[in-house]
Amino acid sequence: MFVRPQNSSQVKMEVIRSDTTMTANVNLWIQKQHIVGNASIENLDFKLIESRIEDVDQAVFNDLGLFGAEFLEKLLTEILQMGLIMPTMKGVVLKSPKLTIHDRYLRVQTYFKLDERYAERLIQGAVRQTLANVG
Repeated sequence: MFVRPQNSSQVKMEVIRSDTTMTANVNLWIQKQHIVGNASIENLDFKLIESRIEDVDQAVFNDLGLFGAEFLEKLLTEILQMGLIMPTMKGVVLKSPKLTIHDRYLRVQTYFKLDERYAERLIQGAVRQTLANVG
């Protein structure tokens, strides 16, 4: 953690150094065109490595872990309930999508079909425009 300088002549200063470990369960599923879910944080531990602030010790950091876990759990669940929009193409319908979680990314594997009415309108418009340009 650093203290931000008040002006450009000052330099930022490290005041606390810590190690953080979090154990969480995240459940994700696909709902229409969104990836939604919820999260629960089992524990959030802060290990104080160095502090340049008086009265900040490991006991204070233990309390921070308890409060931080509750806050982060609510925040993550709120974000996941809003959902992450999956990018799709207009006229393409996903069939039986499967979601897998990997290191630093989500993978959606799916079959898809072309919306026949959309494709029909698209082709009719293209034919009309071609005939208008030719004639």
